[in-house]
Amino acid sequence: MNVERNIRAPQKGIWVELIGFDNTLADYGVAEYLGRMPVQPDFVSLLLFSPEIVHAHSGLEHDFLIGDLQCSYFGRPFNEERQRQDWTAFQLRGLVAELKKRSIEVFASFFDMVVTPEQAERHHVRRKAVEWIDRHPELMVERRDGSRSASTFCLWKHLADGILYEDFFVGQLTAFLKDYGFSGFHGSDGYGHPRKALCDGDFSDDMVKQFSEYTKLDLPDLPLPERAEWILGHAREAWSCFHAERHAGFWKKIVTSLKRENLSCRLNSCWTRDPFEALFRYGVDYRKLAAIGIDSFVVEASAAVCELEGWNDIEPDCLDQRLAAVQRLKAMLPDTPLVLLGATKDGMEQYDALRHAPEWMRSESYTLNNLFCNGVRCTEGLLVCLGDGLTPAEWRTIDAVHTLAFSGNSATPLPPGVHTVWSDRAFEQEFSRYATLTGEKRFPSSNTLLTEMLHAGAALVSQITVEKLNETEGKLPLAVFNPAFYPEEEWRMIERHAGVLCLVGLMRDGTFGFELREQGELRFCETAELVAPQKCAEPVSWLNALPEPNVRDSGVYARLASELNVYPTVNSECGAFQAWAWYASNKTMRILARNRDGRYRTGTLLVRAAVTDVRSLTEDPSLPVETAAIVNGDRMLTVKIPPHGSVILEADLE
Repeated sequence: MNVERNIRAPQKGIWVELIGFDNTLADYGVAEYLGRMPVQPDFVSLLLFSPEIVHAHSGLEHDFLIGDLQCSYFGRPFNEERQRQDWTAFQLRGLVAELKKRSIEVFASFFDMVVTPEQAERHHVRRKAVEWIDRHPELMVERRDGSRSASTFCLWKHLADGILYEDFFVGQLTAFLKDYGFSGFHGSDGYGHPRKALCDGDFSDDMVKQFSEYTKLDLPDLPLPERAEWILGHAREAWSCFHAERHAGFWKKIVTSLKRENLSCRLNSCWTRDPFEALFRYGVDYRKLAAIGIDSFVVEASAAVCELEGWNDIEPDCLDQRLAAVQRLKAMLPDTPLVLLGATKDGMEQYDALRHAPEWMRSESYTLNNLFCNGVRCTEGLLVCLGDGLTPAEWRTIDAVHTLAFSGNSATPLPPGVHTVWSDRAFEQEFSRYATLTGEKRFPSSNTLLTEMLHAGAALVSQITVEKLNETEGKLPLAVFNPAFYPEEEWRMIERHAGVLCLVGLMRDGTFGFELREQGELRFCETAELVAPQKCAEPVSWLNALPEPNVRDSGVYARLASELNVYPTVNSECGAFQAWAWYASNKTMRILARNRDGRYRTGTLLVRAAVTDVRSLTEDPSLPVETAAIVNGDRMLTVKIPPHGSVILEADLE
């Protein structure tokens, strides 16, 4: 059962502001800060917030105050330990050097946000009277309604002298990173992905001219907002593809320059969205970015925080949505390292999952770091966000949770259970068709369908790419979403390798339905009626789901999930539980069980294996797991899980 594989030790990163350190100490408090945590970080990303420090960079011949907006997120005045300190450029360079002395890579990060003089005055934050961006109003985003943003600029526009912003920025960034001694750049909000949705901007003369030249489309000469309506109504697919090219082109220039100086580059994924929504709504094509040499992606999930904030307008909870998105991102990028963004606490945004919802935080790490693609974990580490003001006891908790989350690698070529098939060509066909339709005429995307099946209880936590499928032997349990978009040769290959085949969505005959076949025989078959969404307008915010038709009888997801769950090694008989398993060796199995409910739930887990002993690796349950033998040597486990919590069990096998 054991297989040889290259499995790297999980990475640990920390995203932290300067307020997390102390510039009154000789080492800037680095030794004391690192001494709090049992696991030392492999990399640290310093959140400097405002890009002004790069825009205005002109070398480090003389020391100077770097400004409130660089010393903490939005210049916030204090954290749990200290008031915001005034840092100088030489002190920042010294902090980077102190961290690197300890073999820690140090990245710079900031957002694309502009703090106006009025905002600075209101928040009692000092800013320059005139910043670089103040002299370039031509960069500010022009929205769909014709208004101009005061706080967000567009990275792909030209400066007034005709030079592209990216051509100015790449030189500034490279010099800045070298002069301060950084290991590389962490492209986060606004840089790693656009801040504005494509339906909202930028629709300026500059961007529309670039769009016209890229597409060769003969665009009508219309003022805003009419030009925006025409583009979104007549060229929506081209609008997304154009932005994907511009975004990739922007990063190609940066990566080329950084690599020349032996500097690395990480990017955040796009607003917690899966690859489909990232491309359609924001013009981010991860494949293009990986191809130009991005070293790794930091996967935005923040499921616990989004639930705490109430940022969810659909029935599946945020964690179900992220379970789908993380798998799909890894399936698109099977060879690119992914590091999960662990949304722990943020003094500026005023959330604290660690202290206000620790069980949700644990569940997020345990579940999202135990998803599989082609037989290996989707994620290779975690970035703690944000890492200031944490006590030694809190660091012990954080490190214990994430160490456990990454323990017990799968010892089999594929984990047991049903594997969702990923195809780049099917993705492209689905995207192209979807983007040509309006909201009421669209269909549920593959991401939506996978999310709904997870919400209904299906243990779909493993993806397999068509390339890997072609290398496997024997029959596998497979799931395919929107099979209508798979090329004929890939479809024939899927049928050859499928012992069990679950089909959801648009079928190859044009109908919409749900099927389950076993050895070619139909076990479950239902057609479905789609109902147009109540609101069809494309949402501006990533917090809102895309308007898509819904299945009139939503219970069909649960009925299919019930039929599908006879195949995984572990199944839950409690409707509030979500469970799956993988073999850690030929004698041990890891079992993960999650309680979706906001109250304690005691439920049973059916384990289709000869279990001799079970122990909990998590703090819960606090009593031994009850086991009972059932037919054929299988076992029934009874376990109590806290509200919104998850447990990890280890079972010994005969």
